[in-house]
Amino acid sequence: MYTGGMRNTPKRPFFTERKSGAMPPDDARLAILSYLSYAECWNPNREKVERGVREAVERCAADSGVGEIVWGPVAYRKKGLLLTDSLMFAAKIPGKDGDGTERYALVFRGTNPGSVTSWIFQDLAVSGMIPWTRRSPNTTHRDAWISMAADNALDIHETLADGGKTAFQWLMGLLAADSRKRVALSLTGHSLGGLMSTAYALYLRDELAAAGLAKRVELSVCAFAGPTAGNAAFSDALEREFGNALALYDNPLDIAPLAWEERNLESVMPVLYEPTIRPNGLQKEALASFAAAVRGLGYAKPARRVRPVPSSIVEVPFNDYLLEAVAQHVASYAEEALRDAPESARATVRAIVKKLLGVAQFAKFGTGPLSWIDSRKQKMRALAKLF
Repeated sequence: MYTGGMRNTPKRPFFTERKSGAMPPDDARLAILSYLSYAECWNPNREKVERGVREAVERCAADSGVGEIVWGPVAYRKKGLLLTDSLMFAAKIPGKDGDGTERYALVFRGTNPGSVTSWIFQDLAVSGMIPWTRRSPNTTHRDAWISMAADNALDIHETLADGGKTAFQWLMGLLAADSRKRVALSLTGHSLGGLMSTAYALYLRDELAAAGLAKRVELSVCAFAGPTAGNAAFSDALEREFGNALALYDNPLDIAPLAWEERNLESVMPVLYEPTIRPNGLQKEALASFAAAVRGLGYAKPARRVRPVPSSIVEVPFNDYLLEAVAQHVASYAEEALRDAPESARATVRAIVKKLLGVAQFAKFGTGPLSWIDSRKQKMRALAKLF
């Protein structure tokens, strides 16, 4: 079996104790916040989604160090649709740095697995690219391009507002309230949230530089399982602007971080779980179609900033390629983040992971939130028992 360069790795369930590959505590805290952002994403009531995220953070705040929410949560749902497509919030992290710098996290939720529009417009619209200069006119990175999906996601997240203020306006308000204040802001998220944390961070860097405020805001990125957002010039821009402040946590057995580089779609992803698990005919065709769609576009990520998340093949029902991909994408990062976490975080995040596994398939195989194809429903129930 192929395991990111290692073969014959034994199968195992997730959420077992491991001593190697532990995330630094600060990064684990950001991973926990990223998972808490999924709370109630399956709920059709937007207000209940926002309240659910706030309550999940509050449950973990006392002993997990995840802080308190100071902006948001703000969810977006397209009119006429059932579920929310996006959500973000800002949390103030306890304590200050030695120079009095206040610490915050800006958290982007990943794809709502039950939202068809989120899949289509924020994840899979990768056959074309948009110049970064359209998104950020003040940028110096004139050769950078991002996917249409990333551009769509930025359109949504830039306009989300709490109390009439977008996230950027909230940040500017912090700085305006005290001319001497310095802020350390970590941008984080899982899956689509990981992609957004990189793209929005570069947008913030450009805007703060144009406003002469770049030295007052220490930006960093801690992304989990994020697909590639743009071309090599965009990747180079992230490297130049953030350097060691850019951490991209990727599980080598997760197909999401492998997207959307052409070589990965053509030659890595189809054999990722061999010899035990292989994609079926339809899945092979899908990978080939995406490879053709991105051919020549030059998607790339800052490989030097990738931090591997240890994992191995999980036993999934019927050796199903898609179920293996879901398990690797949803749960492996949570396992690493929770290894040394207190019980409040472990219980809350694990409950969210189990829920995510229960809704991860219907958008692709069913016609509604309770109408999964029977075989898939049985498979997902069996998979959830692993957790």
